Amino acid sequence: MQFGVYLTADQRKKLAALMAAERARIRRWKQPRQKRIAKIETPADRTLARGKLKRDFNAAVAAGKFITKRDVLIEPAVVAQLDARGWFGEVDDDGVINPYPEVPEEHRGPGRRYGSTDIEQRYRKGDPYPGGSTTRRVGVVLSDEVGQRLERACYHEHKHLVAQLEAFYGVYGDSPVLPDPRPGEEPSELAKRYRDELRSEITTTGDILRAAIDHVIANPPQHG
Repeated sequence: MQFGVYLTADQRKKLAALMAAERARIRRWKQPRQKRIAKIETPADRTLARGKLKRDFNAAVAAGKFITKRDVLIEPAVVAQLDARGWFGEVDDDGVINPYPEVPEEHRGPGRRYGSTDIEQRYRKGDPYPGGSTTRRVGVVLSDEVGQRLERACYHEHKHLVAQLEAFYGVYGDSPVLPDPRPGEEPSELAKRYRDELRSEITTTGDILRAAIDHVIANPPQHG
């Protein structure tokens, strides 16, 4: 499943550095083997040796010894973030945890989720970010199993708050700064604080992805 997450320039730089280090490690593993293969005189034997090298490398990737995709680096951290929050599923009356139901169709689709600090997507490429840097939307592809769990957990764990936000937006609109309030419908400062408190309590898919990426950056993979 494809997700988009806004990252600061510093986050992107550090994530890219991790992947560059992985690519360098792969080259160090491959190069001496490729040099030995190049010295094999018989073309057929060289072909067989290259095939074996490819199979050995693919097996190492499958075993987690090498990371060739940024998404593979991020996905386990996403699972860890969900686990840490106890977001495994919905608990029924008997205390049994069942998988989260699908997200209703009307709450699916592209765009920022409820709870984002800016419903109108002000933070596009090159725009200022509250942290003082600039953000850019980065794509992250998760397996269907993890992607569905992420999407469904973020929705179902906050749907009661989402309903309250929808009610607020139904009266005042969804602009974060309310530049054109309807006559007599300008919210009070208390109402605005209520809206902001609701948003602060909602964890979006982007929040989880950023937390996972920050964890990966702070705890890069260790190789023996």
